[in-house]
Amino acid sequence: MNRRGSIWGLASAGALLASLALCPLPPQDECTCWTARRIHGWCDFCWIGYVAGLPIRGRLLYELVDSHGHDIDATRLPCEKCRTGRDSSAFCETCGVGLVSGKAYLSKLGFALARGIVTSAADVKCALCKKNLTDHGWCDACRRGAIGNTLIPDKNLYTQAAAEWSRLKNALPFLPRCEWCAIASFTDTRCPNCRLDFRDGRPVESPPSKP
Repeated sequence: MNRRGSIWGLASAGALLASLALCPLPPQDECTCWTARRIHGWCDFCWIGYVAGLPIRGRLLYELVDSHGHDIDATRLPCEKCRTGRDSSAFCETCGVGLVSGKAYLSKLGFALARGIVTSAADVKCALCKKNLTDHGWCDACRRGAIGNTLIPDKNLYTQAAAEWSRLKNALPFLPRCEWCAIASFTDTRCPNCRLDFRDGRPVESPPSKP
């Protein structure tokens, strides 16, 4: 899926980077990874974030998944359903957000995680669900999907979120070399540093320029 021009474009990434510089996290004197894993949060001490238990060693890429949500004024959203709080069980393609408990989530993965339940394989009896919690998968018997450490009881939402989960995992190998490439991989955009275009999460050669 091509996200050029979407809320996940590089312009949004740049705005996020500026906001992070202006509003740095308060200093931490100890590791908070244990808590961060359970709330899809960020550990400033270790400089690492977690999305469904998956470690993300890039602050900007972590923020783009938007797994923690944002407070918004729903009355200013484009469509009536979102403004009035109706049908909040679905991600709104018109507004580009999913609403959970008064917060807006800007990705389907973040929205699904907000509606899911964080758990561990030790607390689940179903063998297939246990297996799914090691990565992702759907269980027809239990009527729930798993993404990382989170169970999602909605097949349509799980399917959409699982696609973004796969894109996120595919973007991680680019982080050590260039975080902007990781972002471009996740969003199918261009890395402004390396000038690489990405399609379906992979770099593609630019067409030769016309004489």
